[in-house]
This record gives sequence, structure tokens and C-alpha cells, in this order.
Amino acid sequence: MESEFKNKSKYLPELRFGTFFEITRTRRAGNFEKSAKAEWDRGAEFLNSKRVGTVIVDVVGSLLNRRVRGSEKKSDVWLQDRDIEILRFCLEMKFADLESLNAKFFDAKSQGMFAARKRIQKLEESGFLNSKPLQPGSAKKFYIATNKGLQAVRRHSQDLIVPKPVTSISAMTFEHDLGVLRTRLHLEQQLRATNWRGEQLLKAQIYAKTLSIARDVLPDAVFINKQGRVCAFEFENKPKSQDQLLAKISRLRAIMNQSAPVFEACLIVTSTEHLKNKVQSFLVHGDAYLFVVQAISEIQSGANKKELQNG
Repeated sequence: MESEFKNKSKYLPELRFGTFFEITRTRRAGNFEKSAKAEWDRGAEFLNSKRVGTVIVDVVGSLLNRRVRGSEKKSDVWLQDRDIEILRFCLEMKFADLESLNAKFFDAKSQGMFAARKRIQKLEESGFLNSKPLQPGSAKKFYIATNKGLQAVRRHSQDLIVPKPVTSISAMTFEHDLGVLRTRLHLEQQLRATNWRGEQLLKAQIYAKTLSIARDVLPDAVFINKQGRVCAFEFENKPKSQDQLLAKISRLRAIMNQSAPVFEACLIVTSTEHLKNKVQSFLVHGDAYLFVVQAISEIQSGANKKELQNG
């Protein structure tokens, strides 16, 4: 009977006789050793019975499952659809903080952000995300997707273009990029924007030749508004010279006046009321249908009003 057990177990070469001790040496956890030993002993009781085949399937299969689970690193994680969307979001927006990820993918009303914190930590431990402080020693973390995260998104969405991850957070553009991120969340929360395509994704689409637009007129994002119009998005957080503002508005206007424009309207959001007034001073008669200019405080108050109405 022992020879029959050995012959059948040759199809599972890692679990032949004596392998139990090899298995236990791969793990230090006492619980694993005890449970595996108990199952091995339970199977040994039937070696001389007619249930040898059943024992092989039951005992060896159980040991194999336990060994597979035991060989996984503590940080391994099974990716869910939400995880893929989190990774895609970080790739498209360059980075994201825990508050933003919690608001978009978890419970926005959760002050402790426990579920978000736990899941993001797991994705980081598994190598899909990497946390970086803006400044050395800062407790505030921002998450960027890794190459492993990029490959996971590509495997999940083979027909979609995915931007490559950034390797660091630029201090030069940080305030601007964070403003774009925050404004996107507010607009989506208010149902003012869907199908958001950020600058990173737009660049990837230009590179893949699925989008035809000059790089020097590329907006910060493109989205679809409530009326179904394709809109450009620009976030202005630093004062520009009169010539710079005029040049930007003129380029945007020229695109929107084309016979087949890439976008039909443009939302410009400014970091201050002063900047808003400055931008508006450069608009001309006929721009009312093309441009909407708002300060970020207006966007934020709109989100707060909507939350109160829903409550």
C-alpha cells in the first residue's frame, strides 16, 4: 500500500514522502507545523485501507494549498477592481494623497479613513504603490503608482492606453498638480464632470497617436460636462504675465473654433479671486459660450452645497 501511495504521489513531486519536513522548514509558524502534521498523521492512518486514493486527494491537496498560502509573502494581495481603479487614478493624476483616495474610492464621510488607510497600505506593501513625502521628514504622504502597478493596470485593461508612472513628485508643479486633483474630485462629486482625461493620459494618447493635438496647447485635462460637451480644463495657481495669459486664451480659442475641435468649451479654475478677475479681463465678446472662469472657492462651495442638499 505504501508503494501505491508513493506511485500516486509522484504526480505531485513536491509532496512525496518525507516532504512534510521540508515544508515545515520553510515556515517558522508553529500553527502551520501543527496543523500540517495533524493532517499528515490523519492520512497515515488510512495508508493500509481502501481509501488510499481519497487520502491522497484530501491530505496532499490540503498540504499543497497550505504550502501555497504559506509561501506567499505577507504583503501579497489579490487585486480587486477598485484596486485597479486606484492605481489608474494615481497614474493619470501623477500622485494622490490618502484623503483624495478615500473621498473617491471609499467612504468620503469617514473621518478616520480606516478602510482606505488599510487598503492603501496593503497596496504599498505589495509594491503597487509607493509613498513619498513632499519634503524629507514630512509626515504627509503622497502615493504614486509603481511599474508593478502599471503592469497590473495594463493586464487588466489591455485595450486602454495607460500613462507611465512618475518617479518623483515635482516641487515646482506640486501646488498646480494638487489643485487639478482637488478640483477634479469636486467637479465629479457635483456631477459636473465625467470621463476625465488628465494631462498624463492625454500625453500618452498623443504618443499612441489616438489624439491629435499639439503638445504646446495641451490643457490640464479634458472631460465631458453635464450637457455632454467635451470641455478642456485649466488650473491657474500662479500669476502669469499679460502676454502669457493672452497667448494661452488665444490658443484655446483657436482650437474651439475649429471645424472639428478636440474640445468645445473650456473651464478655467483659478486659485484666487484676483486671478479669476485677471483671466476674465482678457476674454472678448463671444467668449461667453466658450469659456467659464471660476475660483476654486466657488467650486468648493458648490460641492458643500450639494453635500448639504443630499444630506
